[in-house]
This record gives sequence, C-alpha cells and structure tokens, in this order.
Amino acid sequence: MTTSKAIVASDFRLTLADADFFWAGERCANLPVLRWLDGTICEPVLMFFGWLARTKRKKISSMRLVAYDIRQFLAFLANRGSHWTEATDLSLAQWRESHRPAIERRKISKRQVERKLHNVFEFYRLLPRAMRFDESLRPHRVFVGPEKLLAESPFQITSKTMISPRSGEREIWSGSEHIANQGWRRTTPNPMEVEKVLTHLRSRADVISTRRNHLSAGRMHALQAEARWLMARCMAEGGCRALEVADLSIAALLESLRREGILGGRQYEPDALDELGTNSAERSRILAAIDAFEARGRKRFYVRIDGKGGKVRDAPFPAALMRDLLNIGIWTVRIEQVSLLRDRVSSTRPTQLFLSSKTKGPFEPGSIGDMMKRAFNALSIGGSGHRLRAFFATMYANDLLEETLMAHGYRFSQAVENTVLDRLAEALGHSRVTTTIRYYVDMALMKHFRLSNRDQLNAVRKLYMTIGESRQDLTLTQVKLIKNVVSALAAAESGSLLEELLAQALDDPELNPARRAAPANEEKSGPKLKLVK
Repeated sequence: MTTSKAIVASDFRLTLADADFFWAGERCANLPVLRWLDGTICEPVLMFFGWLARTKRKKISSMRLVAYDIRQFLAFLANRGSHWTEATDLSLAQWRESHRPAIERRKISKRQVERKLHNVFEFYRLLPRAMRFDESLRPHRVFVGPEKLLAESPFQITSKTMISPRSGEREIWSGSEHIANQGWRRTTPNPMEVEKVLTHLRSRADVISTRRNHLSAGRMHALQAEARWLMARCMAEGGCRALEVADLSIAALLESLRREGILGGRQYEPDALDELGTNSAERSRILAAIDAFEARGRKRFYVRIDGKGGKVRDAPFPAALMRDLLNIGIWTVRIEQVSLLRDRVSSTRPTQLFLSSKTKGPFEPGSIGDMMKRAFNALSIGGSGHRLRAFFATMYANDLLEETLMAHGYRFSQAVENTVLDRLAEALGHSRVTTTIRYYVDMALMKHFRLSNRDQLNAVRKLYMTIGESRQDLTLTQVKLIKNVVSALAAAESGSLLEELLAQALDDPELNPARRAAPANEEKSGPKLKLVK
C-alpha cells in the first residue's frame, strides 16, 4: 500500500517580482508572486497583494511575511483535500490547532499563531475588493461576514468587531484570541505615541489656568506649554524621573557645557545663564559651539543628576535637547518667569530650571507626573511619565548597542553585551544590572538580529559564543561552510529535509567528533552498537 506524499508550504513556489514589474501603472518591485502546485500563478493572491500596494494599505516590504502565512494555510487546505475557496471558521480553528506541537516545543508563540490567522483572515476578507470577478467572470463571492447570534451565518468565515483606543473600530475573525504579553504588564509607548504626547503638551490643551500677574493669559499659556514639552523630553530623551526633572538645576547644565568646552574657558556663575537672555551675541556663540559639537560627531551632553536614593549619575542629554533647554527653557520661558519674582518681597532666585507659573517656585514631582498622565489620558494612549523613561531606555539601548558594535567592528560578543548592560544601568541610575536592564538590552538585541522571541535570542547568543570560542580551531573552508549552512537553513522551511539530515549527521558519533565522548554525567543505558570498518 502506498501513501501520497504530504504537501508542504514550499510546494507553493513563492518569488518576488523584479524591478521592472508594474501594477496599476506603478512600479511594484518585490511584490510577492505565489504559484499553485502546477506552477501557474496564484491569481487571487497576486490580485490581493497588488490591491494592497495600489491602495497603500500595506508596504510591499511587509507583504512577504503575509505571503508565507497564506501559502502555509493553502498547503494545510490542500492536505485535507479542500479547495482554497472552501476555507471556513472550522478550517481556521483546525489550522490553529495544528500549530500546538510547535508552540509546546517553543518553536513559535501563541501570539505569532494569532498573527498568522489574522493575515489569512484579511486575505479572505479583502479579496472581493481586490478581485471583483472570479474565473467565470461572475462577481466574486464574499467569504467573510458578521456572525449571527440567533441564526446560522451565511458566510464561511465569520467576523466580530473590536474597538480599541489605539486602532479604533476594526473587523477581526470571530474566533481570534487576545494573547497578552507575558510577564510585562505595562506597555512602553512607541515613537509615534511619544511624539503625539509631546505635541499635545506643547499645545495649550493641557494647560490649567492660574492667576496672572504681569503676563497676559495667552503668553502664560504659551510659556507653560513650552515648559511641559521640555520636561517630557527630559524624561523621554534623557531618562529622568519626575523627581529628577523637578530638581534639574541651571548649575548642572552649566557644568555639562563647561566639561565639553562649549563655554570656551569663560567662567560663568549659575545665574549668568539667565542674564544671557538679553545678550544675543553670547547666546549665539554658545549655540554655535553646540552645533560644532554635533558636527564633530558628538551626540550627547552628560548632565549631573541627583537621582533616587541619593545616587548621582550623568544623564545623557541629546545635543538637540540641550540646545532647546537653553534657547527655549532658560532664555525664553525662565527669564520671563524670573521677571515676575523680582516683584516679590524675597529676591531669592530658584536654582531649578523649571518653575511653576502658580507658585513661582520649582515644581513638585507629583504635579509633573500628573501633567504627563493627563496628556496620555487625553490621547487615549496607555502610559505615564514613568513610561516615557521606559521609552528612553528602549531607544538608548538600541543606540548603545549600535555604538558598541561599531566600536568592536560589528563583531557581537559577550563583552559587547556586557558593555551595553553596564552603560544602560548607569544611564538609568541603577547601581547594578537588574532584570529590567536586561529586558531592554534583550529587546535591542532582538531588534538588531530581527528575532521574535527570547528563545531565538538565546540560541543566537550560543551560536555567537560557540563561534567565538572555536574561531582559532576553524579553517577558512570550515568558516565558509558554516556561512553556507546558515544561509541554506534560513531559506528552508522549518522541519525541512536539510534540517533533518543535519540533525542526524550531528547526532552520529561516527560523523561528529563532539559526540564520540559521552558527557561525564550521562547515564549508561546498556551496550552500544559499534560500527566495524
């Protein structure tokens, strides 16, 4: 009795369109082109991706992963003897279940499986728009529609509506499951969300009215908005806590400028930075020195911060932030606020950079945190002032990794990772490398190596460490062979014949010298067969 060979996803050949490929009058290089088992072009999939490109719903660079998911589902249907048009809620649920062994072996996560299901669902949902007529020139059937509570749905695949603050209202598969991030309850805002928060704070929407003295209400609103914007940037770009923003002093900025030679050897008293608001020539000279600092490839000023628990650290402030703190924070906002203090009985001038328009003194840390939280809530974005600090940690870890790799000739090693861990811990004011610090560095490494989970990252770590430890014993031919094996495995499907053959070869002590000597702690399991030559 013979059994037919199982169909694998790679049997549906996937290629990318060349540079001269046009769709709807526009060049669409690298558009995914899928072929049926007989080698003919899979027209529904081509029409789907062509429509996505034409309507700008998805970037072509992001379509390849979607194409892989679609062809995996087509192979799943083919193995069950189903036509591609016979996809149903049941077949989607069964496809999800088919991934369970891989999930249990931690080859794939539940979130990745749900993403695959969503991509396939979107293909069937949007296909009638992309391909209006079928092969018989009849209007294409509608595969997806809302589920019915009191009656059977006429649609093969049913949908439900999901409403979220971020993406609004959208249609998803009725059987989709929400898989929360494991182990991390609070999300970190992304760059677009942070930019929205900063824009909101700089507008007048988040300003609370207070009694005015000499300044008009409109001008005071503008000053408050600029101050809030700069305080948020100290958190998002400098990694400061609310307490550290409240205590940020003019003297700390002055000392940072002095250390980098921006002051040109001139000696300034802390109060002098306030006075420079009326000295346009000296202000221009300092700002020009900051521009020259950047032109030399320098990115950051290090500002002395009195942190949590009395710990002192140098916070990395980008040059653009330092420039705005001087030009806007001190020489615009602060000098106008300080002018009000001169009319008060006490002539003592606060040393802190940011002053409250209500009290004319430094801000309370709690009020700074409340300002940030109100801005996040007003925009329906999950987060707070402390999550701006988390955003800083995420972005700074990426920058540190890139800088450290460059310094080491882009050769990853444990020394590179340890350097990034130590510098990030120092920037955040941690006395040691904590689990939190490791998390941000892990995320940076996963982004750099384009990995989707920590299991893959740990495997990559071991790969690099093994190569590093063995590099003296490897010949040039062996190094080239390793490169070719890695490239071949990357191009092959998971569980391919190549993968199986390599695993068998490595497990064979006759072929793999590393297997000839059994580990010392390996239990003896009886006599072994020995190959006789």
